[in-house]
Amino acid sequence: MRKPARQPGERDKSREPLVKIAVAENPATADLVQQVLAEAGIHCLAKNTDPLGVMYGTLWSSPFSVQIFVLWGDESAAQAALAASGLDTSAPIALPTRRRSRRRSPR
Repeated sequence: MRKPARQPGERDKSREPLVKIAVAENPATADLVQQVLAEAGIHCLAKNTDPLGVMYGTLWSSPFSVQIFVLWGDESAAQAALAASGLDTSAPIALPTRRRSRRRSPR
């Protein structure tokens, strides 16, 4: 079965390069980023660059070793989706820190 011919001006996704849009703190954060992008309809690739993390799972992962890639044509939409969810991709992405309540001093 042959693929239908592309319309003029239509993207050829098979020839687009991948661009790195985020570096996640750990695999759990990478999953969060992937979910945000999936909800926006953007396909992405998560690449773990730590060899021990790949072999032994999240227990041995180095911090900030998971890179998130999207197609070049989806880069601006991915940046907008991550910004709308409150994730800043200009720096490595970490999960939001838990706010600690201040203890009141006894009066």
